[in-house]
Amino acid sequence: MGADSGPATIARRSAIIIALIDLFVIALAGWMLHESYYLHRNQAVVASNNIAEILDQNIAGTIDRIDLALSDVAYQFKRNRGRSEEIDSLVVELFGHLPDAAGMGMADSGGDVRFWTGSMQASRVNIADRDYFKMLRDTPAAGLAITKPVQGRITGKWQIAVVRRLDRADGSFAGVVYAVITVEHLSELFSRLDVGPQGAVVLRDGDFDLIARHPGFEPGGRLPASAEFHATVRGGNPLAGTYRATAGPEQTVKTISYRKVGRYPLYVIIALADDDWLADWRSTAFKLAVMVGLLCAGTLAMARQIQRSWSHTAALLRDTQTAKARFQAVLENSPAGLAIIGSDRVIGSINAAAARIFNVRGGDVIGHPASALFGSDVQWAEINRRADAQILDGRTFHEEKLVRRPDGSDFWCRMRFSLVDVRDPTLGVAWVTDDISEWVESRERLKALVSDLDSSNRELEQFAYVASHDLREPLRMVSSYVALLERRYCDCLDSEGREFLGYAREGAQRMDGMVLDLLEFSRVGRKGEALAPVSLAEVIDAAIHNLMPTLDESAAKVAVAAGLPTVKGARGELVRLFQNLIGNALKYRHRARPPAIAIGVGSGDGNWVLSVADNGIGIEAEYFDRIFDIFQRLHTRAEYDGTGIGLAICRKIVERHGGRIWVESCPEVGSTFRFTLPRLAMG
Repeated sequence: MGADSGPATIARRSAIIIALIDLFVIALAGWMLHESYYLHRNQAVVASNNIAEILDQNIAGTIDRIDLALSDVAYQFKRNRGRSEEIDSLVVELFGHLPDAAGMGMADSGGDVRFWTGSMQASRVNIADRDYFKMLRDTPAAGLAITKPVQGRITGKWQIAVVRRLDRADGSFAGVVYAVITVEHLSELFSRLDVGPQGAVVLRDGDFDLIARHPGFEPGGRLPASAEFHATVRGGNPLAGTYRATAGPEQTVKTISYRKVGRYPLYVIIALADDDWLADWRSTAFKLAVMVGLLCAGTLAMARQIQRSWSHTAALLRDTQTAKARFQAVLENSPAGLAIIGSDRVIGSINAAAARIFNVRGGDVIGHPASALFGSDVQWAEINRRADAQILDGRTFHEEKLVRRPDGSDFWCRMRFSLVDVRDPTLGVAWVTDDISEWVESRERLKALVSDLDSSNRELEQFAYVASHDLREPLRMVSSYVALLERRYCDCLDSEGREFLGYAREGAQRMDGMVLDLLEFSRVGRKGEALAPVSLAEVIDAAIHNLMPTLDESAAKVAVAAGLPTVKGARGELVRLFQNLIGNALKYRHRARPPAIAIGVGSGDGNWVLSVADNGIGIEAEYFDRIFDIFQRLHTRAEYDGTGIGLAICRKIVERHGGRIWVESCPEVGSTFRFTLPRLAMG
């Protein structure tokens, strides 16, 4: 018989097997943490870009509509040779189409406000000292002006004004027409965006001065732009970009995306804090590192540490599933391009944004047919045919379509066509368009990312199951070699050696039991049992029937409340849930009295609240959370058998059904386990 058959060789082989398992788990944990970290980082970049793009289009669309209204008033004012009741009525009518504006008014050449869409508390309001009034008064060629935040003299609120000059027929200055947007309204709009507890939404003007911020900004206050923002915008990325920096009053590391708002001197900035996006990752990484360290402590601790590692790997998997798409559909009324098409289908006017979208020179196409904006006569005829049917009926034509430009290039276009005035079709049609090619591409990339993430999650779950299953093979090898030692060398060993072999055999058996329990734990939710309406009364009857021999042996009494509901669940898993909880009440019964178990039902927060109460030995409060972790025991094996996985399975079953589980207990008095299950939806 060769030397390889000796005890030292068997021990060496066992050590090699254990070392390989340790190295495999360490490498796997490091790879998963690395991949998960960069996945979280990339998701923050995608989310901040998408939210910034949505907000950019929303604000640009709002200012476009206001500018259109102001331009219309200025044109009619000059054509009618001054202010009249007709002009006042036009202002009121146009204001009704500006939901984001707090008011709209006109001031004369001396700065006195002569008309306001709401009520004026003061008998005379003058704005001649405002910088924008002076600029428009002294600059006949000035276009649209957007002010810094000022406190309104009519509304009393902090606001920004969008202003155009009013000219008399001879071109002299006659005053201004303006609309105001309150900072409070902007902050409320920003609060609807999901940027996390420490994230921020900011609007700055062309000088990078703060206009509005959510959260944590008092109107009229100052919060200078960071040096990183200045450097990024002025360093070659004036329109849009993304960078990482320590920013905000709380000075936390953030992923920051900014976009210039259309053609206006405004910037929207979205900041997503690493503390929000990486908090779960950091917590899981710390826990996993601790468990891997404990895993390598020794052979007997190996099984427990491996199971914890896979348990936390599953937690990491759930964390990655929390990555969600954080962008919204572009609002219908937030395009950037504008053109007025006459009733004869000739282009009457076109702004710079629309010219840029269609890649034409505005001056070259004015006076030409609207088809000059399209590179395909067939496509133009098709769009025109569909749009006419709705526009002439007084409705708005809305479509997103891949459009060909005159230069032959294609782009995705959002189109909204409607009559300038439904009462007078001869005024023509207003075209509002936007190039949404980047948004469409981003949406498809996000869909692909979510699909890849789902696929990765399924592969990791299957991998956890297969790896746990294969752990039994080295255990069987260890058990076989221990048995071989007993058969061949038992007579050569003293009593202490035989005792050591007994410890090794018992340890292998316990480890095998723990692996089997882990397999059972991993099968929860994977057996393919569909969720369906299940009577809890029938579930509890089945659980009690399975435990009847133990109930009879211990002389236990089980009281079941009347009126148990029907819930949506997996019948087999719910039977296992109640069987585990009742079995625990029997196992940890008080030696001085027979077991008394009560199963109750209540309701709260739209859920059913089930309870299993006993009069057993009870649990110390410091262990209320620990007992639901995998392989956690509060007693020695000499006192109570088992692996400590039963309550972990209970928690997994409850969470799979959309509920939560907790315990209330008093030592030497008893314990009450409570858990929630969603109510069965009616209809």
